[in-house]
Amino acid sequence: MSHLLSVTVYTTPEDVQARHAAAFLAHHAIPHRVVDVTRDDHARERVVAMGFVVAPVVVASTGRAWSGHRPDLLAELVAEVDRMVA
Repeated sequence: MSHLLSVTVYTTPEDVQARHAAAFLAHHAIPHRVVDVTRDDHARERVVAMGFVVAPVVVASTGRAWSGHRPDLLAELVAEVDRMVA
């Protein structure tokens, strides 16, 4: 399943919602990386260019992206990967 989807979680220091998203992704074996936008200017510019101003921002390799704590959308990503391998 891991090669079908990857996710980037853009965060800020002490972002509890981003930690929850990353833990969810890890639990479901979804490859992901966490990027601190306060330390990476290019990442911050990318997030702002997508129209987001509140962290966390979750961006999937499928093109889906959202801001905030959205366990429903994380679950949809897992279901999408499950459909890909079925």
